[in-house]
Amino acid sequence: MRRTINGDNRQMLNHGAALIIASLFSFALYSNAMAEEPREDDSAKFQEIAQGMMGSGRGGRHGMMMRRPNDPASLKTRWPENKQMFDALTLGGQGYDNWAKLQGKKLPTTTHPAYPANGKRKGATTWRCKECHGWDYEGVKGAYAKGSHFSGVRGITAAQGRSPQSIARLLRGDIHGYTKEMIPDELLDDIAQFVSNGQVDARKLIDYETGRARNLSSRGHRTYRHQCAQCHGNAGRAINFKTKEKPEYVGTVGRKAPWEALHKIRMGHPGSTMPSFKDLSEQTLVELLAYLQSLPAK
Repeated sequence: MRRTINGDNRQMLNHGAALIIASLFSFALYSNAMAEEPREDDSAKFQEIAQGMMGSGRGGRHGMMMRRPNDPASLKTRWPENKQMFDALTLGGQGYDNWAKLQGKKLPTTTHPAYPANGKRKGATTWRCKECHGWDYEGVKGAYAKGSHFSGVRGITAAQGRSPQSIARLLRGDIHGYTKEMIPDELLDDIAQFVSNGQVDARKLIDYETGRARNLSSRGHRTYRHQCAQCHGNAGRAINFKTKEKPEYVGTVGRKAPWEALHKIRMGHPGSTMPSFKDLSEQTLVELLAYLQSLPAK
């Protein structure tokens, strides 16, 4: 027996077909956009786009695909306006990186009173937590055991699992000397939470002798294409962190400072919409880092 299609059913079928065609067309456009490598002169354009990329919500997904908002200029990337974009642990990690930049402030211009006299740095940067304790959190026993960032200061690995309240008190104490005017209580609590609960053992992921990721799998390419290429470009050269004469791309950082790359992948970049991917597994992280190290450094 032949079945007839009434007007309502025909309308539903036509609507469904239209949705399928629209989806296929959108996917084709997206695939073409991803396949086209940005030119060198597109760097400024992608820099602007990157500043307008939406990250994850507070307490939401951290490995989500990023999207362009309608009005990038309307996004609030400074603390505390960006609390809806990042969770407390992520904000703490960004504060560890550069608590002043996270708030849209300037670091003190003088050298931190507790910074060792034989340390290699002077001035504002000595007020950043990472400058003494390192991107790998091991201080003098880690990647900053020698070289231009040597400080001789111990790391923060021993503070893992400690009460965040006790860590916050240390940050307010005489040695660290962070006042409420510098770091408000709420942000200080976030940094303490990161020190207690947000560290990762970089030695599991990076060979400290060579600086190479401990995984040669090519699967990091897939993660990069899905999570990073929209801002950084397929070859990683869409955003230049430094100058045209001395460029620095994600591939540059991945090779020269893999510990920094790992921290920023997990925590994001302070004062920007660079999202946090801290919920990625260690396996995915090391694969992604290995792929970054394969991208052009110049």
